[in-house]
Amino acid sequence: RAHAENEGKGHPLLAAVMLDKLQHWLGTDSEHGRHLIVIVIAVFLDMLAVSFFVPLLPFYWKQLGVKPELLGFVSSVYQLSQIVSGVVLGYVGDHILGRKGVMLLSFVGSAVSYALAATSYKAGWVWGVVLSRVIVGLVKQTMTISRAAITSMTTEEERISVLSHLRASLTFAFMIGPTIGGLISKWFDKSMPAYIASGIFVLNSVVLYFYLPEDKDAQKAAHVSDGEGKESEKDVTKAEDDKQKPASQGRGG
Repeated sequence: RAHAENEGKGHPLLAAVMLDKLQHWLGTDSEHGRHLIVIVIAVFLDMLAVSFFVPLLPFYWKQLGVKPELLGFVSSVYQLSQIVSGVVLGYVGDHILGRKGVMLLSFVGSAVSYALAATSYKAGWVWGVVLSRVIVGLVKQTMTISRAAITSMTTEEERISVLSHLRASLTFAFMIGPTIGGLISKWFDKSMPAYIASGIFVLNSVVLYFYLPEDKDAQKAAHVSDGEGKESEKDVTKAEDDKQKPASQGRGG
């Protein structure tokens, strides 16, 4: 019994040590350190899920028989939707839902979108896949809101370190995601990476709901589209470079 009690005490202690190490890795002693960890992990998982699915989109269009003259349109609906949502969600985040609300909307909407894409692909419904791209384009502003949240939770010195490590985690997600997605599609079928990505977005939503505090003060939010992929990485790079005057210090991570 005593051994069981010691084990029960050990788990919270181990979790606390791991959180402290992650906070040290981010380079912040902020009271929001654990919230920053949640944001960085959530964004990493977000981009990992994206990189599972997006490389398969050309295959989806081909298998669904999209004609060459329509390929440009169906491929651009995401970017067109992002132009609209960049303005609308910026206002919503500032005045209605707050950053946490918009991030939850982003993750839940992405989960619905990716599940719809996978189901539509299996059913042979090309316009269902197109609709899924419109949905994710309208709701997905992960990098915009996460950058704003990081800005409000850190000092200028801490911000450089946190954004640098965020960028490193994104790069790692982009490196491993397509390979994992390709293996999943090989072992199962081409719809499975999208279903798994949808599950990751659901997991992100749950974690964010319980572990990120409410924050409706979004005055520092930057209304920039995250671009789902390389554009997101550029967004983080720009934010980091804007704050990082001594270029000789390197980017870390």
